[in-house]
Amino acid sequence: MPHFARVRYEGLYRGIDQVFYGNPGQLEYDFIVAPGADPGDIRIALEGTTRIAVDGQGDLVLETALGDVVQKKPIAYQEVDGVRRGVEARYRLAGNIVGFDLGPYDRDRALVIDPVLVYSTIVGGTSNGSGANAIALSRCGEAFIAGWTYATDFPTTPGAPRRTAIAEGIMGFVSKLDQAGTALLYSTYLTGTVIDYGDGYFSSQNTEATAIAVDATGHAFVAGSTNATDFPATPGSWNTAPTYPGSPGGFAAKLNTDGTGFLYSTYVPVGLETIAVDAAGSAYMAGGRVVWKLDSAGASAAYEFLVGVSWYPPGDTAHAIAVDAAGNAYVTGSTYSSDLPVTAGAFQTTRPNPTETSRATGFVAKINPGGTALAYGTYLGTASITYPFGLAIDAAGNAYVTGMVSDSTGIPNFTGPFTSFNDGVNHMGNYHAFIARLNASGTGLGYFSRFGGSGCSGTSCYSATTRGTAIALDSVGAAWIAGTTGSNRIPLVKPLVSTFGQGNGPDLFAAKLSPSGTTLAFSTLLGGTLDAPSPPNGPGGSFATGIAVDAIGSAYVTGMTSKTDFPTTAGAFQAALNASAGVGAFVMKINESKDATTTLSVTPNPGAVGSPTTLTATIAGNAPTGTVTFLDGAAILGTAPVSGTAAQLVTATLAGGAHSLTASYAGDAHNNPGVSEAVLLNLTDPLTPPLLTMTGIADGASFTAGAGGTFSGASVTLNASAAAGNLITRLEIRFNSSYYYVIYADPGASWTWNLPALAPGMHTIYAIAQDNQGHTTTTPVVRFVVNAAGRAHPRRWRSPHRPTGRALCRRSPSR
Repeated sequence: MPHFARVRYEGLYRGIDQVFYGNPGQLEYDFIVAPGADPGDIRIALEGTTRIAVDGQGDLVLETALGDVVQKKPIAYQEVDGVRRGVEARYRLAGNIVGFDLGPYDRDRALVIDPVLVYSTIVGGTSNGSGANAIALSRCGEAFIAGWTYATDFPTTPGAPRRTAIAEGIMGFVSKLDQAGTALLYSTYLTGTVIDYGDGYFSSQNTEATAIAVDATGHAFVAGSTNATDFPATPGSWNTAPTYPGSPGGFAAKLNTDGTGFLYSTYVPVGLETIAVDAAGSAYMAGGRVVWKLDSAGASAAYEFLVGVSWYPPGDTAHAIAVDAAGNAYVTGSTYSSDLPVTAGAFQTTRPNPTETSRATGFVAKINPGGTALAYGTYLGTASITYPFGLAIDAAGNAYVTGMVSDSTGIPNFTGPFTSFNDGVNHMGNYHAFIARLNASGTGLGYFSRFGGSGCSGTSCYSATTRGTAIALDSVGAAWIAGTTGSNRIPLVKPLVSTFGQGNGPDLFAAKLSPSGTTLAFSTLLGGTLDAPSPPNGPGGSFATGIAVDAIGSAYVTGMTSKTDFPTTAGAFQAALNASAGVGAFVMKINESKDATTTLSVTPNPGAVGSPTTLTATIAGNAPTGTVTFLDGAAILGTAPVSGTAAQLVTATLAGGAHSLTASYAGDAHNNPGVSEAVLLNLTDPLTPPLLTMTGIADGASFTAGAGGTFSGASVTLNASAAAGNLITRLEIRFNSSYYYVIYADPGASWTWNLPALAPGMHTIYAIAQDNQGHTTTTPVVRFVVNAAGRAHPRRWRSPHRPTGRALCRRSPSR
């Protein structure tokens, strides 16, 4: 149903509806459980699986003949006064039937159970093959892809600059997808129609879009190669005609934001492999050994710079370019030259494989903003073969490079972390993907890591090639790479698909490293297993050619596949490759993890009644937004919005005593709801003194000494309690002229003291309690008497504060 954003299936089970909808960048479906309905009635029967299991992360793993499919851990929540309250949820298995087990929740309110899916879609025609070479993102998470097609029915959109195909030859294309991967926002052919040699002789042309970049306002900049003499160059552009008519050359074009026209389109002297754009709208592009900076109008080249020395095949070739905020251009590529332009003090100033001049090594160059000199230039390679293909830079100017290296482990001039992520079999002929971080001055590496594996099966092994073709960074400097592998034993971490795609051609992969480059945080295979008929145009297998990472850490991968069972998601723009096409482009979005971690801190702790207490919830996730609800046990204290990565609530209404506080994050489109661990807060009371009673001897009591002349057996019991949140720290007995005390840390202190043997006479006793606030409470003084043994008229103590019952009279003199 392409014209509906949300579909609701009512009464799927008794009192339970199912809702399908697009969430930015994803397709989701929810089960809505009405008040009083039983979520245990939800039962999903799965067919075509060989095994169903729940892994250690709570994800549902479906093993199939085509590989593993992972359904993320379910999310459940309830809306309470407009705020999402998370409910613990997990999968329940019974054979091939999947249900849900839930933690405590309010059965009088509706419940939502929400498994999340990433998106994956094919983009292609039916008549012939297509493939994507590059991907870029808008700030809103819309994916732009550029590539090639032979298909005469490649999908285009109304208003596109060119919607009709040519009869022969390869054509370029540019397509923009919506955030959910369910529709094309625009799509156009990008091609000429013919080669006109000027002597009445014509031949078919070939045009291919090889690179794409997107500026902050959503304009797409596309680069590629063409030999067409009628490529649609715009008037006033840098080159309106090819430099060498009929020979391979290049092009650069800038589209308007709705994809209906070109703001400029120009020929370039050589075919281009890469393009980048700065904040001013200038385009940086490279092909062969040359780098150009094109002004924002596309009217002239601001500079031309040579990063290599050899034109001739195999020659020196720039494969990737990036530009920083200051306008420095970074270029990486491969070289066979021993006299490459390098700078003093660079990481490798001489060729790292000097005895293998017939084999490639890599280079990285940084060109100053004016294009007048190298800020640095260095070789980048192992002692054997190195091919760099992808480049990214961080805000500090560190350059991250990926590509392919042979099995050599030697890296001249490098002694830092060298990590191999593989199966441990260094079979001769293996090639690994590599990831290297070059520091901002170009003088050294922060790390160098290899990723790959052998092609081992049973007792035999064969050489296998793993190639990193593209690289991108997330906000914390973790590198994502995408590429292609012929190994069935690459290391997999939390994979979406874990089965190598057997059959025709290699498989594709995506992987994420830790910021240090020493830990593999995520890696997965992504291809299918069933081959289309032998592709008439294009390779067999699955290939990743580009990767981009958005602001929240989601990775977008593009490339091409010949697999008719390539994994796609429900609601995707194109659910499957048409077998007659043979090869199709694809775009997929990967959320490595959407689980947000909520941590609560409370200050001051302990606190005081009546004084402000600050509760701060910190959300570690994918750029979290939304709200946090703060709770004292089950009671809601209040709700606060997330600002940055934190939400804060200040309250002065809590009573004294112990409080179990939690923070419940409601989640958003990119983060799951989550509840923090409980924090125990103790509030003291600075105003209320402790309570104290003393029992055992009544005021005015009298006792009689025994035969030994003393009285024994008297005792008093003290019961002390502090105000809520306070502690009794001292109990003191004062008896006659002596005193005894004991220290307690128990708010309900109770203590019995046995008096010593008492001599006849009058005695006094009282008690004092002190709490941790310094308050004291004193009991009334108890006065009592011990009479001597055998006294005829026992002496009774009378309080001096009470009348005796008789008056003292003085007799008057007689008269």
